[in-house]
Order: sequence, then C-alpha cells, then structure tokens
Amino acid sequence: MRFYFHIRSEQKTIPDREGTDLADIADARREGLEYVRELESEFPRSSAAVALKSVDVADETGVVLFSLPVDA
Repeated sequence: MRFYFHIRSEQKTIPDREGTDLADIADARREGLEYVRELESEFPRSSAAVALKSVDVADETGVVLFSLPVDA
C-alpha cells in the first residue's frame, strides 16, 4: 500500500506527492510517528517561523486515515 504524509501548518498543507510503500496502516503509523519526531527536532517549539500542526496520513485515494500532532 502507498501512504502519503502531508505536513499541515497553521497557514497551509504541504502535500507529499511521492508517498511511501508500506505493508499496512500499522507500519504507516510507525513511519508517521518517526516523521513527527524528525520534524520536532528540526523545528523546535521556540521557532517562531514555523507553526506546524500535524502530519496527516492519507491512503492512495487521498482519504486521510489519521493525523499525528506535531509538538513544534
């Protein structure tokens, strides 16, 4: 299955146009959580320039399956 990890900020959503092939939704959740941790380390909470909200994980049809909050 192909999953897409879209980054949502206060102003806009940055779409993942390539996606990632993973076995199932559980793998997508693990991958999404890892991605969130990377974003949090790149953009610490003190960064006023970035107002990240979440990573929205969508399936091949574009349906958002779940969102993972970003604490940045």
